[in-house]
Amino acid sequence: MHTFIVIDDEYLVRKGLIKKIQSFEQELVLLGEAENGEDALELIEQTDPDLILTDMRMPVMDGKSLLRVMQERYPLKKIIVISGHSDFEYMQEAISARVVSYVLKPFSREEIHQALRKAIDSLASERAAKQQAALSKSENEAMIRQLDQQKLLHLILDEQTGKPVSFHSEQMNRFGAASFYVLLTVYSSTQINPDLFEVGVHEDYISVPHPVNEHLLFVVFASYERVSYKGMDASFAIQSADRFFEPLCAIPYNKVFAGLSAAKSNMAELYQAQKECLSAMNSKGIMDYGSIFVYNAEDCPSEMPLWNKTGDLMFYLEAGHSSKVRESVVDFITFYMQLPSATLFQLKHQCQELAAEIKQLLGLRLPATTYQTTSSSMEAVLNTSFDPEEIRQYFMAVLPDLAELLKDSTPYSSPNVIDNVKVYIHRNYLQDLTLEKVSSLFFMNSSYLSFLFKEKTGENFTDFINKLRIEHAKTLLKTTDDKVYIIAGALGFDNEKYFFRLFKKSTGLTPEAYRNQP
Repeated sequence: MHTFIVIDDEYLVRKGLIKKIQSFEQELVLLGEAENGEDALELIEQTDPDLILTDMRMPVMDGKSLLRVMQERYPLKKIIVISGHSDFEYMQEAISARVVSYVLKPFSREEIHQALRKAIDSLASERAAKQQAALSKSENEAMIRQLDQQKLLHLILDEQTGKPVSFHSEQMNRFGAASFYVLLTVYSSTQINPDLFEVGVHEDYISVPHPVNEHLLFVVFASYERVSYKGMDASFAIQSADRFFEPLCAIPYNKVFAGLSAAKSNMAELYQAQKECLSAMNSKGIMDYGSIFVYNAEDCPSEMPLWNKTGDLMFYLEAGHSSKVRESVVDFITFYMQLPSATLFQLKHQCQELAAEIKQLLGLRLPATTYQTTSSSMEAVLNTSFDPEEIRQYFMAVLPDLAELLKDSTPYSSPNVIDNVKVYIHRNYLQDLTLEKVSSLFFMNSSYLSFLFKEKTGENFTDFINKLRIEHAKTLLKTTDDKVYIIAGALGFDNEKYFFRLFKKSTGLTPEAYRNQP
């Protein structure tokens, strides 16, 4: 729908023109009529019509004067001149004013309709061009924001080579001229919805979601105070962090916390700031939420007991016992969650050691592409996971499936259980092996395993293990300069005298004598 006004000093001409326009195929709305140029300008100012149909010869202000004013004030208005005169002077004025059509009186309905179509087509073309220009500008601005966001994420996630930092937008470059920066890394157990915050560039902060992990949000705070950044604390950032914490904490059952870096003198140091954030986040107690943990270079992990059933989990994994793998994962996470002093760092550190053992096992048993993909996935999860439940869910989803994959190539595939026990002993005799431990791994009663082992091998369970250890001791005595007590300890003998007795009983020589013989 379009709007129009009619300007002519003759009443009947105006009404006749309006009647012809009302029969036009498109809806056109009349906003008013005027008898001269002065009244017309006032009407245009009040109604802002799309189309203006005007005569040239009028009292007070004629069409020529009106067109000149229109060209100055309203150069984009679509004007149709309807005149009883074809003077060159009028035509020249109309051309200068970029009139859409010049219709001579008397005119037919079709002539008016044709002029209207031309004017409306011109309006449509201009509006389409404006929309396209606005869209192009919007797309360009969005592209610039995206490029700056990618550059900022690159600064945070990748170590820099020392090149000067520059951005594509003036706003970001102004932010880059701040005196110092502090990075806040926010974790939420529910996916972070950017609509909850004013994500983007602001005067004193920039917020941007992690590009892959939907549970992490980065916020770079800036200070423009002209002081040494080394003397500044992060209190201003902690106070500002509430705008990100409050919406996340309002989500039922959501676990929220964050790590805050030390102050940095320029944005090229954001990678180090992110490492400090992760260190601060990992230093929190396993069940501590709702707080900001500030990086302290002097903090060091406290010693605490480790979960001592890693060997059992690795056995169940290699043997293909997926149900026992699930039980072990639950026991592992529960062990840490029940320790009041346990930190996230300690849990993740043992997870990383476990992941390294799993990687080694998969490298021996599975195709390279399979174990490399799984290893990379484990590393990524441990680097960006800050919730024990999330870690449990990941291991619970992945490890039983790995057990199923390993089942077909397990070294414990013999139908004879004692053969499988012997394989296990050969692979683990340097560890603390007891009859109770081994019998539980193979789902047997310890007394029955002792009886069956003696029956099938002709040796006692303990004697069989000690025989393997003594053979290993011989090799170490001949190939290393290690003290005898060190070798004994490495072979699982807590009592050096007991090792001496066993060694002499087996070889007829003391360990030193055996080492010194040619």
